[in-house]
Amino acid sequence: MADLGDMATEIEGEHLAAGIARAKAPIATGAAGQCDECGHWMPRLVDGRCGFCRDGRLPPDDWEPPTPPADFIPKPKETPQMAGKTINLPPYADDAVIAVETFAREENCTQGEAARRLIEAGSRAGEPQPGPIDMTAISLSALFEELERRIASTGGEMADLITRAEAAERKLATIRETVA
Repeated sequence: MADLGDMATEIEGEHLAAGIARAKAPIATGAAGQCDECGHWMPRLVDGRCGFCRDGRLPPDDWEPPTPPADFIPKPKETPQMAGKTINLPPYADDAVIAVETFAREENCTQGEAARRLIEAGSRAGEPQPGPIDMTAISLSALFEELERRIASTGGEMADLITRAEAAERKLATIRETVA
């Protein structure tokens, strides 16, 4: 029967054999160029990526990228097919979602592109946003008028919010009764 020492020696041998097998693996050929991920010129890229990007690690704080040769021409930055930004609309924004979907179908583009175009068109067409208000120069009645104007401009959104809040209050009351 094997004791702990024998099992430890066997495990050590397996680890040693695996390490030797990894060390014997052929080293991928590299070429100098601009890294596809970080954009730095590096003397050795494998599959278009530098060592830092392949390993998923950041360079040291004091690291300076190598100097590219004088005849080096950097790659132009490409717009990624799948941008890393996500914007979520609130659940009660059905009209906005329908507008984006309709525009995307009409223009034969993605919903993200449709949303971008609609937002940019709206920001160009909108009236300029007011700057900060000097609160010492405003009267209380003017402040109430502004509040009334803003509440009135929300349209049906305020009614929807009140309905949702009342429904949530009823559910909360039911839960309290059940727990009590």
